[in-house]
Amino acid sequence: MNDRLAQSDRAVRALDAANDVVELLRLLHGALRRAHNESFGDANELAAKLSMHVHVMRQMAEMLRRAIDEQVAGQAQTRRSVPAGAGDVAAVTRLISR
Repeated sequence: MNDRLAQSDRAVRALDAANDVVELLRLLHGALRRAHNESFGDANELAAKLSMHVHVMRQMAEMLRRAIDEQVAGQAQTRRSVPAGAGDVAAVTRLISR
């Protein structure tokens, strides 16, 4: 039982961390877009390049958050003794609906 609790706590902390990363990158991306809009020349180009890279990082952070969320959901299903294969159908359905 304690092992399950520890795993559950770890999963919640991982999800919180992923949410923090997504939020920080969202704020950074917004600041870079503002810098891009308000600057010119080399600074404008650099802000645009940084913004583009942060956008890619944001997408990856969203993927991380979804993966951790699915892991947490999978642990919850396992605890409820879901029949074998039922989790696979749910995972495929989530992937298709993205």
